[in-house]
Amino acid sequence: MILDQIAHHAARQGAKTALIHNGQSLSYRAFAQLIEQNRRIFAQQNLPVGSTAVILIQNMAQAWLALLGLRALGLTTICLFRPDPAIRLRNVSCLVTNAQEYNPALAQAHMVPNAQLIVIPMDAYSMQSAARINRFASSATAPNGHICLSTGTTGVPKRLLYAQATEAAAIKALQKHFKVGTDSIYNGLNRALYTSSVYKNFLATWDAGGCAVIDQTPQPFQSCRTGAQHVSVPQAILRGFLRSAPAPVGNADAMYRIGGGLYFDEVVAAKKHLSPLIKNSYASTEIILNPLENWVETQDDVIWLRRTGNNELEIVDGEDRRVPPGHEGFLRIKLHHFDCHEYLDDAESSARVFRDGYFYPGDLAIERNDGRIRILGRASEVIVVKTAKFAVGPIERDLRHALKARVVALFARRNLESEDELVVVIEGDRSPATSEVRAALRDFALFEKVHILCFHTFPATPNGKVNRLALRERAFKQVDQLK
Repeated sequence: MILDQIAHHAARQGAKTALIHNGQSLSYRAFAQLIEQNRRIFAQQNLPVGSTAVILIQNMAQAWLALLGLRALGLTTICLFRPDPAIRLRNVSCLVTNAQEYNPALAQAHMVPNAQLIVIPMDAYSMQSAARINRFASSATAPNGHICLSTGTTGVPKRLLYAQATEAAAIKALQKHFKVGTDSIYNGLNRALYTSSVYKNFLATWDAGGCAVIDQTPQPFQSCRTGAQHVSVPQAILRGFLRSAPAPVGNADAMYRIGGGLYFDEVVAAKKHLSPLIKNSYASTEIILNPLENWVETQDDVIWLRRTGNNELEIVDGEDRRVPPGHEGFLRIKLHHFDCHEYLDDAESSARVFRDGYFYPGDLAIERNDGRIRILGRASEVIVVKTAKFAVGPIERDLRHALKARVVALFARRNLESEDELVVVIEGDRSPATSEVRAALRDFALFEKVHILCFHTFPATPNGKVNRLALRERAFKQVDQLK
């Protein structure tokens, strides 16, 4: 277990750097001592084993110390920055903050019946008192884990438990895929601890005796300047960096793995300012390993991804039958035993997304004859553009009213020119007037191209519902013919 591994490294190579936060280093021995110091504070509160602790600490290094201290006592943890009524939690025994960040209003917003409020004193982070500690925290035998958040499949926050029972297997799989070892440096930049990438990759790094980097300064990419680092970057953070007209960081030894969809001009800029080693990946909170990724050299590499071999991946039709290359279908990914298999307290969404041993992320895809796969966009419920997620249902309802149409369907894709493209398909006998179209287009300024099509009737499924897959294929085929 991870705490046992941290204690092992503290005893065997205590002076080795475990964590760098905002340029300040912690050795494995100091890291283990501070975790134990936090554990002792929580142990005084008699927290029920197996309950959930909500960590309200924005300083990521201090959040990790709290998380690992609580895990040593057999608690499940979740880290949040701010209240969100959509995130419903059960069995919460405590809210954890520290004296520096304590905000009564924020804590009250998270308050649940019978939950304690624990304010960690700042001397819990003092090495002067921790230096006397020679016993290190070990992993609890009780079932526990860490809860991460995902919004990808439905646009509404879903909670996923990364369970301790499967943690060791997940860590070993990550280490094998990313070749994580004692000399590895993983840089999570300034990403929060409710994100799965930071959580699982930090565990894999510490398990192997490597170094994890967190940078919450105004210029987090400066921490990437030296060393053979593996840097995980969401598209939104990369875009913000490139928009700031940055001075080149220029570390040829750093490998950047970027998820969320790239534009080729962004890749060119990233290669200039960051590193020539840019990898485009398709990832999901629900699964531990990335099923699709490739090094980016050409525009083709941005659009068409290669299978990693980590997961069995298929493209199927609405009846879950595999479709041949060249045909659009729904992406589904075979689950490993260490992947997530359900959303917490959401049986309806779980039944729809996790079926027969597969995860259905809600994305449409198409396979090329050479085996490469292109992600086309969302099948329904949510469309994604420039990392922003939009629920389809309310937009379609508003458009139906504005355009006086019987039915409206909305589809989005990244086209072969790497442009975000939107199609509004209307079922009716007439195309809308130009003024109506202009009014509708005002809501879609994020898209490079918007098309409005009118079909007399929509294709239907055997039970009479709109066959969105067939309609989408028909709509984009017409768009391509009009170009």
